[in-house]
Amino acid sequence: MSFFFPPEIEDEIFRWVIFMHPYERTDAHLPEVCKRVKRSVEPLLYKTLKICGNYVHYTFKRGFHMIDEDNFAVALQSKPKSFFEMNVMHLMITDSVSEPVVSHLLSLCTGVQHLAYWSNYNNASVCNDIMTMPLQSLEVYFHTLEALSRLNRAHPQVTYLDVDSFLEDEAFSGLGWLPALCDIEINIGKRYDIRLFRKKLKIIKDTVPGLRSLIIRPIERYLEWRDERDFYVQIKEWKALDSIIRVADTNYHFVYLWVERMKNGLYRYSYTRFL
Repeated sequence: MSFFFPPEIEDEIFRWVIFMHPYERTDAHLPEVCKRVKRSVEPLLYKTLKICGNYVHYTFKRGFHMIDEDNFAVALQSKPKSFFEMNVMHLMITDSVSEPVVSHLLSLCTGVQHLAYWSNYNNASVCNDIMTMPLQSLEVYFHTLEALSRLNRAHPQVTYLDVDSFLEDEAFSGLGWLPALCDIEINIGKRYDIRLFRKKLKIIKDTVPGLRSLIIRPIERYLEWRDERDFYVQIKEWKALDSIIRVADTNYHFVYLWVERMKNGLYRYSYTRFL
């Protein structure tokens, strides 16, 4: 006995498979069902990519549905640049990915709107590729942020910025090169000097006239703040700096937070508790 599904129902079944269990190995075989399915499924499979290095622990890859660079090599070699340019909208690159793959990914995925670039490579080529993307959100380490600012080019579309490793001992040239920026998240730790942060906060406010919110995420809260009283004293100090500051308390991993933002919108904080 055979069954016939109308094409639109068949497509919906494949979408359900992809969105319920993204980045499973079996997903790679879905485009092989037939050419029509391939045309409808591949854009969904490649819309959001999370790439990690080959030596990342299996439990991390499995838990966050990451794709390691070796497994993704076939796609990089076999598909034309136009495919990545049209289909990859959300891209995460972790700091375990090798430099050649980083450069190749950024040169192909030129249509990315939301980039989480957690890599330590910030040479001129990498920075130029990032600056030419039509980004709406950008998540980077502080040293990459400064490397981008040194290009002396404005990026007119970025409205959301997430900065990790906001180091107190590094110079900060401001964010004037992001004229549309209005929402910022900063990850800092207990040892960050509150006086130095006050200076950098002033630079942020002076160079981001449209600033709407500034969220501080304490780094490794349960490792650095053994004493809850000490933690809440720090929160009061942060919030006393400016009424625009909010402090987020979350146990979620940064990969999970990014995926939630891609699924639910940049400014939906249902997964975050504010202190």
